[in-house]
Amino acid sequence: TEQEVIIPAGQTVLLDVSPPRFFLVLVQGTLVFDRRDIHLQASYIMVNQGTLQIGTEQEPFMQQAEITLYGNPDDTDLPTFGSKVIACYKCRLDMHGAPQVSWTRLAATARAGDTHIDVTDTVAWPVGSKVVLATTDYDGFTFSHTEVAQVVSVEGSGRR
Repeated sequence: TEQEVIIPAGQTVLLDVSPPRFFLVLVQGTLVFDRRDIHLQASYIMVNQGTLQIGTEQEPFMQQAEITLYGNPDDTDLPTFGSKVIACYKCRLDMHGAPQVSWTRLAATARAGDTHIDVTDTVAWPVGSKVVLATTDYDGFTFSHTEVAQVVSVEGSGRR
């Protein structure tokens, strides 16, 4: 069965391994990701007056940090927060990865069937990463025109 982990107030835990899947990770103290590739799996991560730290602004996390949340929308274990959630109540979430351009604008309209996009800022997105092309129209909450694409290359001085 899935376990619960509680980090009490005043205690700091350095996560230096990728543990098995947990049901609940309750952080009332401090949980710090060690400087190595880490995969944390849980149904719920609740940071209650504590700190979850994956890198800092001064020292960004340059390794691979992956958090996988499990559950479905009908789960009611944490009714105030919902399912598959990193819940934060009077807490500090400190997550800083490699500095990069995380969003930019299209330099030209992306049309159906296009195999590339031109952007206004220089980017260095890794091959295999995903980008979201957000819609500029509104069709209720369906967001039917938003698309996800995978980066296969970055060319043109990082603008194509």
